[in-house]
Amino acid sequence: FMLRRTLIGLFVVLLAATLLVVAGQRLAAVSPDAGAVIRLQAFTFDPRQGEPHLPPALQMTSSPSGVDTYVLQFRGPVLEEWKAAAEQAGARLYGYLPDYAFIARMDTATAQRVSQLDFVRWVGLYHPAYRLSVDLISPRLATDAGDAVQELSVVALPDADLDALQQQIITLGGNVRSQASNRVAGYL
Repeated sequence: FMLRRTLIGLFVVLLAATLLVVAGQRLAAVSPDAGAVIRLQAFTFDPRQGEPHLPPALQMTSSPSGVDTYVLQFRGPVLEEWKAAAEQAGARLYGYLPDYAFIARMDTATAQRVSQLDFVRWVGLYHPAYRLSVDLISPRLATDAGDAVQELSVVALPDADLDALQQQIITLGGNVRSQASNRVAGYL
């Protein structure tokens, strides 16, 4: 009788420990403070700890249309149903950004709605500085380049108005050699 009671007690303890470990793993996978960082070409940051300091010229201001480009970070490894729910809420998802994030287009009201979803860790503007190569935002470039000609490749979202973007480049004194697009991106 004593052996049976000990074995049952041991089984209950092992079962409880297993359930706690599994529950802990699931909670860690969706914890808003899991420490996931956003990894961009020139910046790596945990948005829950604050965004990097950006020069005003490289910060985004809201567009006149009210639709802006955001970074949408999920709380853990991305599930298809999370992406579907964000899209159903009105976000249009584009390319993946490590860790657990996507470039997304949406208006301010949609960004607010999406940020309230349980599995969303953070929604923030996709500032121009976040899009640039580290070589372009290096302090050396500004001092060493002077009036030197710089050849750049511009990659835009697939639904970007490439003609308007080309016109902006020309207005700023640049030249555009070619224009192309596919379902993934637009290129100048």
